[in-house]
Amino acid sequence: MKILTFVAGAGLLLAFAPALAQTPPSEAVKNILAKGAVFSIQGTDYALTYNADGTYTNNGAAGGKYRAEGPKLCHTPNEVGQELCNDIPDTAKSGDVLSLTSEALGEMKVTIK
Repeated sequence: MKILTFVAGAGLLLAFAPALAQTPPSEAVKNILAKGAVFSIQGTDYALTYNADGTYTNNGAAGGKYRAEGPKLCHTPNEVGQELCNDIPDTAKSGDVLSLTSEALGEMKVTIK
């Protein structure tokens, strides 16, 4: 009976495995995570540096948490507590300045270090 329960549980886990899998970050997002970026939002520059533990710093101070999935880079600033996501074009590379739009923050420029 225990074997039957184990097999059924394993089958259920395997059925949901694709939904649990996360898409690895795109090369452009990996570059931002490795080198950092400056987000210019409403006249203020935020120089973000990313840590391997899923946190980022903002101008050297604690910033919040991030997650990356495919071309999407999401930030959850400590002050806001809400996740804000942007799609990063696959062609983005160091030195590029991107013009992005956020529903919550409006127009922004992102300079990739």
